[in-house]
Amino acid sequence: GGMGRVWIAEHLGLKTKVVVKFMTEELTKSGEGRIRFEREAAAAAQVRSPHVVQTFDHGVMADGVPYIVMELLEGRDLEDLLASEGPQPPAFVRDMVQQLCRALEKAHQAGIVHRDVKPSNVFLCDAGSGELFVKLLDFGIAKGTRGDAVSEVTKTGFLMGSPLYMSPDQIVGAKNIDHRSDLWAVGILTYQALTGHRPFEAETMGGLALKIVNDPLPLPTRVIPDLPADVDIWFARACARN
Repeated sequence: GGMGRVWIAEHLGLKTKVVVKFMTEELTKSGEGRIRFEREAAAAAQVRSPHVVQTFDHGVMADGVPYIVMELLEGRDLEDLLASEGPQPPAFVRDMVQQLCRALEKAHQAGIVHRDVKPSNVFLCDAGSGELFVKLLDFGIAKGTRGDAVSEVTKTGFLMGSPLYMSPDQIVGAKNIDHRSDLWAVGILTYQALTGHRPFEAETMGGLALKIVNDPLPLPTRVIPDLPADVDIWFARACARN
């Protein structure tokens, strides 16, 4: 990934497999990079939810490389599912969104804004018997809203996150981003899961920003007419600009 190399390892004491994420050498030399890496470990540990990937340990190797030890998940992320299977049934999307929002509710209660909710960060675990269990991943650019350990280190106007899922506030680099930006991203992600398309796309960053800020919200039922009409109402509320 952008911040580190990920390995599967064996925990010698627990006799189980875990994931170890090592920070990249380039970021190890960056003070801000180290803070972002530490932020990921701290944020995931502070959000006590079964729907957030569990962090077991965090430290620095003898050679100065930071690491995070996390649970090993079995399954695949939502991005992979949509790429291979396309739009998903409303009942599946409903269950997925409910579980994702439980994770975000805990994060927001802890004063943490994820800021990078997108399909590749929504992991669909194999819970057995065909049951869905969702885990929210990657708190690497999470922002604290209470001045705690997960603090903001980027300059105002510095764009962090995935533009296609950014709220209007986030795409224009507003300073006081709060939990509502995460909820906007949930709306965008839900639209994509139901229709197979993103509501806003453009060839340039400027064009994308203009669409996110100004364009009318598209109706999911215009893409998939068989969707319940209530889906349009839900999406309009989830991505209400005001």
